[in-house]
Amino acid sequence: FMGRIPELVDGKASNRARLLAENCICIGKDRGELYHALKEDRRIEIRCADGKRSDNLICQIRQEEGYRWLFVSHVWPQKQHLSRKEIYTITLQGDNKSASGGALSQVIDTSDADSPNYVIGKVTGKSFVLGVIITALRSTWGIVLIVIVPCAVIIIFEIMRIVEAVRRDKMARLDEESARKDEEIAELRRKLEEAKTVGGGSSADTDDKST
Repeated sequence: FMGRIPELVDGKASNRARLLAENCICIGKDRGELYHALKEDRRIEIRCADGKRSDNLICQIRQEEGYRWLFVSHVWPQKQHLSRKEIYTITLQGDNKSASGGALSQVIDTSDADSPNYVIGKVTGKSFVLGVIITALRSTWGIVLIVIVPCAVIIIFEIMRIVEAVRRDKMARLDEESARKDEEIAELRRKLEEAKTVGGGSSADTDDKST
């Protein structure tokens, strides 16, 4: 129990919490007492360059295939200044084994760039433009821009292609119809000329017979 022992259970006066506290560790409402009480069970400790415990980090320890993976991140990364270098000393419990088989602690100094510790990656720079792009793409508007907008553009482009193909087909049919009509008109003119020629020859023959 940390702090005052509760006197109420489910909103009613009860001594159940006090009886339970008699068999538990009770400490004051102080962060230092809490750290001391959890000292034997602590698996990770992160201190700043001045020796104080960090208060702006969260971490996760994951057990996977015989290995323990440690992930550390700022509590509010958007409020941190990546251009400001931060130095931490990370102490892990039980990662290194001594010759006798006992567990030793492992200390990681983030200021040592050439340290052989098990650090997979570390932030060494920043890109404001890239950060803005990634943040925007992860938002609802970003999904709209990278998924819906391209799909809409493709659909509009295909519709325009279909409309253009229909227009060209229609123009081709109109051209064919116009050419066919021109041929018919030309044929009619040719027949009319032949008819005029035949009619002129018949009239001359009739005049010769009459004479």
